[in-house]
Amino acid sequence: MYEGRLRGAEGSQSLLGSESRGLTAELSALRREYEQFIADSKGLEREIDLLKHNERLIEIAKHRENLDAIDSSGWLASLEQIKRAIEKRKTEQHEILRGYRLAGPTEEYETRARLERL
Repeated sequence: MYEGRLRGAEGSQSLLGSESRGLTAELSALRREYEQFIADSKGLEREIDLLKHNERLIEIAKHRENLDAIDSSGWLASLEQIKRAIEKRKTEQHEILRGYRLAGPTEEYETRARLERL
């Protein structure tokens, strides 16, 4: 009688242990996914802020008076430099985000803190 109960309890214990390991693995996966989401969203926030800043620069450029008298060819060259800088920054951000996706989130506190400062 007790042997039957013991086998039943051991079976339950084994099942609960298996479920616990499965839930632990699922929780780890969710944590990694969450960290990736946070890293991606912070990168996108920075990109949006950069684009807003660049929009302000472009608006300033549009509202300048007497472009012809100042040296319009020089001004257009600097406007092209702004556009190149925007594209360069977009490319850099894209590569950083791609690096996060390829490398995956990190479990180390210092590395996570450095990534959050980016």
